[in-house]
Amino acid sequence: MGNTKLMSDLHKNFAKIIFLKYSEKVFVYLKATSTKSTGYDKFRDVGYTVSNQNYVTIKAILSDVKPEELILKQIGLTETGAKKIIVENRAINVIKNSAKIIINGQAYYVYSDAVGNKLQILADSFGYSKIMVFKKEI
Repeated sequence: MGNTKLMSDLHKNFAKIIFLKYSEKVFVYLKATSTKSTGYDKFRDVGYTVSNQNYVTIKAILSDVKPEELILKQIGLTETGAKKIIVENRAINVIKNSAKIIINGQAYYVYSDAVGNKLQILADSFGYSKIMVFKKEI
């Protein structure tokens, strides 16, 4: 019983050390207000200005997703520049409430506009979660 707890504590500490050493910055912009401007048309959804709040920086371990992984996991998805990020569980709500995610200068789909599973959150062990994000096509 004592060895199991010791091993669990060692794994948690090892995961924390790896996360602190190899994590990079991800900029997450939270949702803000949209105001009516000239030419506003509620039926065509045009004519308003959207302002984002200042970004929140979260730490994440980044890795590129191979096209083979996408085909095996998600049939029908093509290679568009997906990334797998590992974040602490406390950052999940920030990701879910975001309006924009920027990684290395590239925009990625957020939780609210993730049509067709373009953002997946998978629970992992030791207080971390894997999130698969997909690059926005321009």
